[in-house]
Amino acid sequence: MERRIKIIYIITIVSIIAFLSMQAYWLNSRYEYSITEYCAAVNEKIMTAIKAYRNYQSENKNIPPGDYRYNTRYSLSYNRDINKYDSPNSKIAHITTYVFDAHKLLSIPRNRQLTKEQEEEANNIALNKIKDLDYTDCTFEVNNAPKESDIWDAMRDFELEVYSPFTAEGLDSVLQREDITAHITVATLDTMLWQNKLEQQKSFTSPHIRITSPFSTLEKKVVIIDYDIPVSNVIKIMMDTLILSTIISLLLILCLIWQISTIFKQNRLDKMRNDFVSTMIHELKRPIATLKMCVSGLNNQRMLENSETRNEILSDSRDALDSLSAYFTKLRDITFNKVEQIPLNATRFSLRDMLEDVIAKTHLPSYKSVDIKIIPDDDVTIKADFIHLSNIMSNLIENSIKYSSDNVEIDIDYRIADNIATISVTDNGFGISAKDISRIFDKYYRVTSHNDVPGMGLGLTYIKMLVEAHNGTINVSSKPGQGSTFTITIPQA
Repeated sequence: MERRIKIIYIITIVSIIAFLSMQAYWLNSRYEYSITEYCAAVNEKIMTAIKAYRNYQSENKNIPPGDYRYNTRYSLSYNRDINKYDSPNSKIAHITTYVFDAHKLLSIPRNRQLTKEQEEEANNIALNKIKDLDYTDCTFEVNNAPKESDIWDAMRDFELEVYSPFTAEGLDSVLQREDITAHITVATLDTMLWQNKLEQQKSFTSPHIRITSPFSTLEKKVVIIDYDIPVSNVIKIMMDTLILSTIISLLLILCLIWQISTIFKQNRLDKMRNDFVSTMIHELKRPIATLKMCVSGLNNQRMLENSETRNEILSDSRDALDSLSAYFTKLRDITFNKVEQIPLNATRFSLRDMLEDVIAKTHLPSYKSVDIKIIPDDDVTIKADFIHLSNIMSNLIENSIKYSSDNVEIDIDYRIADNIATISVTDNGFGISAKDISRIFDKYYRVTSHNDVPGMGLGLTYIKMLVEAHNGTINVSSKPGQGSTFTITIPQA
């Protein structure tokens, strides 16, 4: 049985560890997935903010004041230095910006505002005289562009950068309006970047994302946005999962612990039951053996003729029968589920006389020196059940003798004050540890350090039940090696 319990215990512990490990792995995966979800949401917000900032740049070009107009022409050609069949994506991007005086071309005074039709007319005239206009020409070698349309977009971005430069402060102001606080850096790469780049660092304590977005691809200029993901926000996303996982884990662990506790408790009860049966047989042997000896003596005619011997045999028989009666009374009272069920016959009697009678009937082992003292000299009258109170005191005195060394000293004190009778039994025995004191009144419980002392673990349980049946209390104060004091109180009202 012990081996089976150990195996079940080990299997349960392994199961709990395995389950918690699986839960930890699952929660970690869910945490990483939540970070990915959050990163995607933040990335979308940042891309929207970048687009909004680029629109703002387009609407607020920093064109020099005056009457000059600008006309930008884009062109794209294959790189002749490279075989276009070997490297079809290698091309040359040309960006030419022409400057012309619209008022001069139209022969209109400078103090007059040009209409849209006049601006278009000036552009057409400028195109016809394009060879005579001042211009700036920029050429870029383009490699690995995903699509040709991306190159045309890059040339327009280049023009936008000329008239409205991209700034980290400008983008940061847009991100702040979206409640995004990030570290923004403008950098120049070694190669052209054609698409946005998202990097995630799924650290458990400090998750982080980095977004690299090109704003002037031809010049290899990018903006780098570093954003630290708040762990609290990720936890909020997976809060329902955390709560459900915690509840399931606690329920499973509690069930397993309860199962193990029940198995151990059942095993302990089985052991106590076996010890109880063995002890009960041992306790019954003595009075039965005494009765058997007395009955055998009654068959001896010579012993019967001696009145002193006959009276001694009868006295021993009565004591053995009283012992059996008290023993079975104890077993009967222990079986009651509630103390209210214990029958009481409360009468008034002399407490000192009752104590002297109990002491006189107490079995004193021959191998021990026992000194029992009743401290008060005066007598008091107490109201209680005579038999039950006698059993209480008898059990306390017997326990003091059993759990002491060879020289036993027992002091019994009593008093009545405020309609409460207080009786205390103090000995110089082995004492009780703090760990055992909290459980000594439990049924079948025995002090672990003195299992060699015979007993059933029912004596103190029985005493407590009888005291509580009188609406009283019982307390114990003890230290290992310094003896014990049991104090009972019984109301007299």
